[in-house]
Amino acid sequence: MNYVLVDDEERALNLLRIMLTRYDGFSVENDHIDTFTQPAEALNYVRHASVDVIFLDIEMPVLNGIALGRQINEELDNPPEIIYVTAFPEYSLEAWNIGAFGYILKPYDSKQISTVLNRVLRYHTSAVASLEAKNSLPPEDHIHTAIAKEDEHPQEQNSSQPHVRCFPDFELFINGTPVFFKSRKAKELLALLVHYEGNWVPIDKITFCLLENCEEHSSKNYSRTILYRLKQTLAPYHLEQIVESAYGKMRVHTKLFTCDYYDYLRGQAELFQGDYMGEYTWAETTRAAMWAKMAKENS
Repeated sequence: MNYVLVDDEERALNLLRIMLTRYDGFSVENDHIDTFTQPAEALNYVRHASVDVIFLDIEMPVLNGIALGRQINEELDNPPEIIYVTAFPEYSLEAWNIGAFGYILKPYDSKQISTVLNRVLRYHTSAVASLEAKNSLPPEDHIHTAIAKEDEHPQEQNSSQPHVRCFPDFELFINGTPVFFKSRKAKELLALLVHYEGNWVPIDKITFCLLENCEEHSSKNYSRTILYRLKQTLAPYHLEQIVESAYGKMRVHTKLFTCDYYDYLRGQAELFQGDYMGEYTWAETTRAAMWAKMAKENS
């Protein structure tokens, strides 16, 4: 992995570099870190170098971190994952709107750095698999033709329901092929609603899980944006109806898809092999309960 760190304060930059090198997943042989105190220099560098992850401060002279992140996403076909490290919580909505992967508030610790980087690695693994599967699909018009034929034969459509996988991580499969989500947060929203088993989930709960550091009013507005992006992803498959929203709450219709987590809850304990919704921190409590259950059954 190639990392870029941008902060106009040398001390903060050095601290972040040290924490990054202490991350369990960091390899001295295979990973590389470049640091910049000048945002313009960092922008010029990422234009010409292969960068996987970029950590950005926000309050910087001439070109602040939000503007820099936006410019990176607009200019590059394959931009790095952007993680903000800042002392200012009020910029979080703008950060999420440009597709930030993480938003860490100063003062932070090594655990916070490790948590977000673990999510990056898990996401990259699942995204590569989804993209490879997507590239192997027939042309889009063939897909639409196939969907239209399924609409003509309801019984055949029911026999090939969408499938949700939660072990070890979250994926939505259509006819055996994982759906590619352009928006990570849209994918996480669907995962969260699946996790709650079709029960109504209050917007407050959704915004806390997906946007912990975002100001309350802004985060509620952004949750609606995430829902819109989720339905955009599901629309080509005629699956928008999987997600339902009402005033102040959302849920999934569990009868419209199959799910290994629901099979687990029905008694198929062997489906859990050590990880559940691996990319998402809000699943940690459930994951721990599964571990405890497995340990008890094996004792």
